[in-house]
Formats: sequence, C-alpha cells, structure tokens
Amino acid sequence: MNKLKLDDIKDKKPPFKVPDGYFEELEQSILAKTIDATPVEGPTGSIGPSIPRWAWAVAASVIIGVSALLLTMRSGDFNEQDLLAGISDEEIIVYLANYDLDEYEIVGDLSTEQFDELFADDTVLDGLDMEDGDLQDLMLEYEALDETLEI
Repeated sequence: MNKLKLDDIKDKKPPFKVPDGYFEELEQSILAKTIDATPVEGPTGSIGPSIPRWAWAVAASVIIGVSALLLTMRSGDFNEQDLLAGISDEEIIVYLANYDLDEYEIVGDLSTEQFDELFADDTVLDGLDMEDGDLQDLMLEYEALDETLEI
C-alpha cells in the first residue's frame, strides 16, 4: 500500500519553538507597555489663520440673506400672457415647424375654459380659404378619425 504524506509529517518536529509561558504572559506584557506609557502630546491649535467666531456668524448671515433674496426673486408670480408676449410670432412659427406637433398636442394642454375662450371669436377661421362645404367635410373627417381612435 501507498504510504500517505501525512504519515511522514506526523513524525517531524515543528520548526519553531515558543518560549515556555509566552502566551500566558502576553496579555500582561502588552498592558504593562501601554498603561505605563506617558501620552505623547501633539501639536495643538489649527492649521492656518484663526478666524474669530463673530466672522463665522457674519459669513453665515450673509449666505442666508443672499439665499433668501434669490429665492424671493425667483418665486415671483409669472403671468403666462406676459411671458408669451416676449416671444415673437416668427419664433413660435419656427418652433412649431421644427417640432412634429399635431393639433391634439397643441390644444391638448388647454382647459375647457381656455379652449372656449380661444375659439369664441368667429374670426378665427376667417383667414382660411374654404368653401362652406369644405369646412363641414373636414369636421366630418375629424369626427370619423376620432371615432376610430377611441378604444
């Protein structure tokens, strides 16, 4: 039978020897070295120039004041009409030409009151070159399209 390598190791002695009572005295030796040692004092103070506390208070007050001022300026009441008045008709036309928006997306965000107000004036369709029958045909076409889209 083959002899296992473990059987060879069993007969060998360990290569290193620990002094007698080493582990029993280890804890006491470490405590004696740390407890009796005098503490080493390091440098005290801060790095760099010392800033008085009142300067920190002034800096904090300035930051809070500026933040409050900026927040009140930003949260002002904005009127949609005033914002849109600053945009030229040409810019709106270019925007609508560059983005693929259909009528449903343009009018979809309007409330019922805004929609009624927008189309309350009969002159909205005056610029279109249509016969009376064309407008009715177009309305019927959109109604048929709406019915097919409803699920």
